Amino acid sequence: MRILSFNIHHGADESGSLELENIAEAIKRADADIIALQEVDCHFGNRSEWQNQIKKLGELLQMTYRFGANIDLPPIEGRSENRKFGNAILTKHPIVYYENYPLPDLGNEPRGLLYAEIKLGESSVHIFNTHLGLDKEERELQFEKISQILLPMSGPVILAGDFNVLPTDETLQMYLKQSNLLDSFQDSSALTFPTSSPQKRIDYLCHSTELDCIGRAVIDTVSSDHLPILAVYKIEHTS
Repeated sequence: MRILSFNIHHGADESGSLELENIAEAIKRADADIIALQEVDCHFGNRSEWQNQIKKLGELLQMTYRFGANIDLPPIEGRSENRKFGNAILTKHPIVYYENYPLPDLGNEPRGLLYAEIKLGESSVHIFNTHLGLDKEERELQFEKISQILLPMSGPVILAGDFNVLPTDETLQMYLKQSNLLDSFQDSSALTFPTSSPQKRIDYLCHSTELDCIGRAVIDTVSSDHLPILAVYKIEHTS
């Protein structure tokens, strides 16, 4: 099972040039079964040419998708669509259930946790995708909420996303342990940001003990301001 996490920066590269087709090409090269995307626009504004980005990516990749809007604004004058921004999950496999959970915020940008249960043959895997806040206190509240949602899950779990925190952060380590998750890149430098000269890792794939991570890579692309990460998993056992 190949899983990709990618903050696509509303389809723009570091210079602000819209590169959605290049993002689709980078995803295709990774040959992932499941993709978790952050910073996805849906009719949001001029910066992304009012595109429904997840619909377009779904068509380019020929994948099923679900979108979780964390910002949902009314249409501007002259347009009929709500302006939405959030996370998305795409897959080659059947999605049997999905939900978008709002996360706590302290008056900053609204954040969410997008969940999809995906059927892979005889097994199901629980995929969670998030983009956490920039404020430390806010992130702690968000981690706590995520842990509460993940703990009751039975079977393989993946938590993907842009956590906006370094791997050495003690709060991150505490909540991964509390949620019974392992950092899939814990023994790898895997620098992901910024694209032109990666200095740090703030993008993550984490897995439960029902999964064995047997491969990992940072994907080379200049289509966003983040580099995507790919991990390969083997399902050890399911409940």
